[in-house]
Amino acid sequence: MRKILTYIGFVIACVLVSLLFVTATTYIQLAVAVILYPIVAYFVMKILPRKTRVVPAVAVQTAGTQEEVADFDRRTFLKLVGATGIFFFVSSLFGKWAGALPFGKSLGLGGNSIQGNSATPGAGNPGSLTANGYQISEIDDGAITFYGFTNVDGSWLIMKEDTETSSFRYAKGSSGFPASWDNRQNLKYDYYYNLF
Repeated sequence: MRKILTYIGFVIACVLVSLLFVTATTYIQLAVAVILYPIVAYFVMKILPRKTRVVPAVAVQTAGTQEEVADFDRRTFLKLVGATGIFFFVSSLFGKWAGALPFGKSLGLGGNSIQGNSATPGAGNPGSLTANGYQISEIDDGAITFYGFTNVDGSWLIMKEDTETSSFRYAKGSSGFPASWDNRQNLKYDYYYNLF
């Protein structure tokens, strides 16, 4: 029974610490993961079978006296330290790559507006939103994500992203953005070039 509990504890500790390392976005979260990492090392030491071996003692002579010194487990310690360093290095790489995966970073949502270089309305490029003065105001993130953009003249634009079909559709209005945002599920969406 004790061995089963040890294995269960090992699996839970590995999953928890791995998730903490991979999802860490701040230094505090990383510090918590580093502090909890010795729990995994403890369970590894409990699970691995202990080898009993006879280590010859080395005679050392100091100041006229002869003492026997045995260096137990030095090789095991060095392996453990090396494996820990490799684990930290690999997890730090995965942590940086995982941070670049969300939609906002991959498509260049910077600051409060969509970035782009097209200044022609109807060019089919979301970059024309910025050129026309639209700034992002609302985001509803889910299986279908909605992005609400407003302009200084009161006009608005709502972009709908369907992640299952990888498509973007748009709805446009000249006023009443808050009410339209509340009703965003029922608006009529079309291709961007059909709005202008």
